[in-house]
Amino acid sequence: MARILLVDDYDDIRWLLRDLLVSEGHDVLTARDGVDGLEKFDPDLVDLVLTDMNMPNMNGPQLIEAIHARAPQTPIIGMTGGLIPDLLELERQRLNIQGFFSKPMDLRELRSTIQTLLDRQPLAPHAA
Repeated sequence: MARILLVDDYDDIRWLLRDLLVSEGHDVLTARDGVDGLEKFDPDLVDLVLTDMNMPNMNGPQLIEAIHARAPQTPIIGMTGGLIPDLLELERQRLNIQGFFSKPMDLRELRSTIQTLLDRQPLAPHAA
């Protein structure tokens, strides 16, 4: 399947989402903040990025900007606990990302969104 970079500073959330994505057959790289995520991001090896917005060292918007500069075609999904649902679409557009979820999120909807995004693009050579 696909290789997904999952970036979240909360261990429990990171491991829950990693386990969910692995159970779907994906290869998952994890990072605990934006700096760690950017170090692990390789546009030739990562098919999708799932990132928290509020993290120490480098927050989600900073990570998204750095990824867009290196690989604008990489799909990115943001996650936050701090926005009301009506603002999620505005924030998604502002950040120019493909999805945005408020925590706690509907895991079925997250899985569906990830699969839809992955179906729209060719996978990196590692996953072909």
